[in-house]
Amino acid sequence: MPRSVFFTKILTTILVSVALVLAHSPLATASDDINDLPPRWEYGGGLGVANFEHYPASSQMTTLIVPIPLFKYRGSVIRADDREGTRAHLLREDNWVLDFSGGAWPGKGLAEDDARKGMDELPWIIDLGPQLVYNFNSDLKLKAGIFQAASTDFSSSRLAGVVEEIKIQWTWGSKKGGSEANPEYRTNSQLAFSVTFADRQFLSNYFDVGRKDVRSDRAFYEAVGGALEYDESYIQTWAFRDWRVIAVVDLANYDISANRSSPLHKSDHNLSGLLAVGYIFGQSKERSVPEKDSQGVINVIEERLEK
Repeated sequence: MPRSVFFTKILTTILVSVALVLAHSPLATASDDINDLPPRWEYGGGLGVANFEHYPASSQMTTLIVPIPLFKYRGSVIRADDREGTRAHLLREDNWVLDFSGGAWPGKGLAEDDARKGMDELPWIIDLGPQLVYNFNSDLKLKAGIFQAASTDFSSSRLAGVVEEIKIQWTWGSKKGGSEANPEYRTNSQLAFSVTFADRQFLSNYFDVGRKDVRSDRAFYEAVGGALEYDESYIQTWAFRDWRVIAVVDLANYDISANRSSPLHKSDHNLSGLLAVGYIFGQSKERSVPEKDSQGVINVIEERLEK
């Protein structure tokens, strides 16, 4: 499953400089009614059933029961929620935001894959970097990001290339009962379309076949940089009091892949999904910073230099 669906949402991106700014950031503007604001943070957890491909363009899928962390943080600089995932604002202007964000690509070892039989296990890959977000309105966004990837087998790590992603995202929802800050029932829906590119170093993790791995049905192949996939995803969440239900459907299309001729490219289209149930265990007494009042690290530093 691509970086933009489950794994991005469970990756926490914390910078030391951001944390220092956050420690002194305002809770809300004077114009806000504090009683109408949700908690600054809340946390919980649950379990889900996930079905996803072994690696990009694999023809085999794995079904796992996975723990699902539930965490929201609505700060001035760092934001984490089920709409956008986790990100740190670097610079914020009227209609656009420069974020620091990231995601993860799960490694091999979750299940045996026939196409890669006898080959080294795939490492886990984490990517981090800047993402420019243009807000057409509060529901429709265009995102463009470039992310430095690093791979790890949990004993050593190394740089693993660069990933670029362009995404258009539409989010909508409804609330019923309770207060505006704490409705008794609410829904949130997200529909997204993205295109992903990567350099040769990154794509070699999934499509290279070295001399030692050649066999009768797996020829030698060196990956090239270029397009990886275009992707459509739909995420639906339901919240009733402290209970959460999350459903994800994702269609990854590899028919634009620059490495379709690799013997490890086995499928042009893969459908993945997740169904999870969770519970919110606790929340803060502090109230949140509204999204419209959030700031970037650069904005905060500029304000302090002007004083």
